[in-house]
Amino acid sequence: MADDEDISPEKEFADNTTLHGIGKVSGSEKCGLKLIWLAVFLACFGVAAWQITETVIRYFQFNTVTNIKLEFEDELIFPAVTICNFNRFEENRLEADTQAYLSALLYGFELPEPVGVYYDPVNDVLVNPVRDNLDPVNTTLEAGWQLVKNWNFYVCQFKGEDCDVVDFEHVFTTYGNCYTFNAVVDPDNPRRQKLPGAGNGLKLYFNIQSEFYTEDPAQGGSDDVGLKVLIHDQKEPPKMDTQGIAVGPGSHAYIAMSKVEYINEIPPWGECQDLKLEYYENYTLTGCLLECRTKHVYAQCGCRLFYLPGGNDYCDPRAIADCALDTLKAVTAGNFTCDCPTPCDIAHFQTSVSYAGWPNKLTAAHWLTELNLWDVWDEQSATDYMRQNWIVLDIYYSELNYQVIEQQREMTEGDLLSNIGGQLGLFIGASVITLFEFVEYLIKRFTSCCRKKYRKDKVQAVDIKPARVDVKPATSRFDTAHPRHPATDGSMW
Repeated sequence: MADDEDISPEKEFADNTTLHGIGKVSGSEKCGLKLIWLAVFLACFGVAAWQITETVIRYFQFNTVTNIKLEFEDELIFPAVTICNFNRFEENRLEADTQAYLSALLYGFELPEPVGVYYDPVNDVLVNPVRDNLDPVNTTLEAGWQLVKNWNFYVCQFKGEDCDVVDFEHVFTTYGNCYTFNAVVDPDNPRRQKLPGAGNGLKLYFNIQSEFYTEDPAQGGSDDVGLKVLIHDQKEPPKMDTQGIAVGPGSHAYIAMSKVEYINEIPPWGECQDLKLEYYENYTLTGCLLECRTKHVYAQCGCRLFYLPGGNDYCDPRAIADCALDTLKAVTAGNFTCDCPTPCDIAHFQTSVSYAGWPNKLTAAHWLTELNLWDVWDEQSATDYMRQNWIVLDIYYSELNYQVIEQQREMTEGDLLSNIGGQLGLFIGASVITLFEFVEYLIKRFTSCCRKKYRKDKVQAVDIKPARVDVKPATSRFDTAHPRHPATDGSMW
């Protein structure tokens, strides 16, 4: 019986491994059968290697798939709604000094500053009409569009309950003073819509007062009349010049919205990145673009626009007209680049708008009575004025569901391992156990080589010498029976 140490590690591995086919090759006694099993094993091994190679190549292509699902809820958190008037500065609010201060922006040339003083009968003092603390911020706050209940803002209802000016938060945009409803979500009591459809969301009545418009298209002003409405997530600042819905006077706009959430993959599968912004807590594409505008305007003009984030000095009206507006046009045209990657999580509100003519022939009478203005307006004049100035908004969820569009990896690390394991198991029966068997074989192969070398060195170290043997002369029976005579023994010689 052969000693166990005489069995090679290869033979032992082939006879005992869980790898299919190797044992058949090793254990078959007939040469032809060995060749058949060897051919089968090599063919299966080749197919497995081909499939694994294809799997690895596909993994490193970093492909993605898109998963779309619709989530239904009993109620949805209401988004932020930002509203702007196309008119940045109201003519009836321009004092002599503010008009001179803004003249380069409004008229394209600078008016001389007013001189002299005037008497203020309320405070009984003489007042200098020129103030030395004018800047774009306080000038816009003073002369820009303002929400005043029963003056240009008549109705505010959310889910049928009254709201007021205090429910709006002021924000500066390219249109000057704008106002955001539901700007901050109350974590304890967020505003939610519990029923779909019009009347279950936000209803607003505005008077845009077009008679006070100061916008001149020749000086870069807007030639539109009406409101700009933007529905957005509370984490995202409004960017009104490129986003939002324009609503003209004399109409009732029904704005149905639906929420869409985008979940994007990071590189190398996708292109999303959540960068750290300097002036906003959360990374959004809009916030990044606004900060980018700030940097380019400051680099070109040495100041910043008052409605852009930052801590630099404000651009005065002359710098706005001569430099800042041109820089913004260059940014929009792509002459100045912005490194603003796609966010990894985006909340977007898709809108569908339908319009109804407004008012009807009886509406004016209702509001003349409501506002007690019969002594100022007649019914026909009021109807004509309302058609030219009033806007009614209904903003609501059309359905209590939202869509989630998720970018997913076509193959994850787990999928890669599963595919490789499946191919190995299907074609050659390999598994993790087989891997440990192969490690055991390598250890035995190494130790076997070491043992052989040790034996060889031991044999060479032994000094083999011939044994010393004393040889005596052989005697025969004749010599024993007849001893030699001493005289004839020869010893005498």
